[in-house]
Amino acid sequence: MEAMACNKPVVSNTLLYSGINKDELEKGGCFIPLKVNEIGLFIKEALSRHHFSTRELAEKYFGWDSIVTNTLAIYRKILEK
Repeated sequence: MEAMACNKPVVSNTLLYSGINKDELEKGGCFIPLKVNEIGLFIKEALSRHHFSTRELAEKYFGWDSIVTNTLAIYRKILEK
């Protein structure tokens, strides 16, 4: 998240578990290797690109507004049981 907040490219397969659409991540500058041999390729690609919108993704999905909304949804779900 820190790299995204600094508008830097990210190479990580753990973002697949964030609930963010893979296409949106890749379009914004996040590279998702599914195989070990793809890691180096994605690092090279990330270094060759010059425009990223990872900060926008970080604000949209990991900003305080998003955290509060998601936390409240979890609490509401728990209270409904």
